[in-house]
Amino acid sequence: MTRQQRLLLWLACSLLTGCSTLSLAYNFADWILLWKIDGYFDISAEQERFLEERLTELHTWHRIETLPLYAAFLRRVQEQWRDGLTRDEIDGIVATYHKL
Repeated sequence: MTRQQRLLLWLACSLLTGCSTLSLAYNFADWILLWKIDGYFDISAEQERFLEERLTELHTWHRIETLPLYAAFLRRVQEQWRDGLTRDEIDGIVATYHKL
């Protein structure tokens, strides 16, 4: 499957999924980044394979290490929001957000 075909497939799926578009985009993030890099630079097949491996590793790491932190942060914010937020809690949320 060519890059253009994959892009068209991705776009079609995005339009059909509605609210799941963000999830779909995240799942294809490594491929999208590679496609964008290849558009900016004239890379060889060897460089493309190297980048694909590195981006896949980065995407896997992000999914395992970082997404759980984001999810936990959003759950805490949601709980605090339901109980009402004080100024100190808002400051804490903002500080935590900047650390993520």
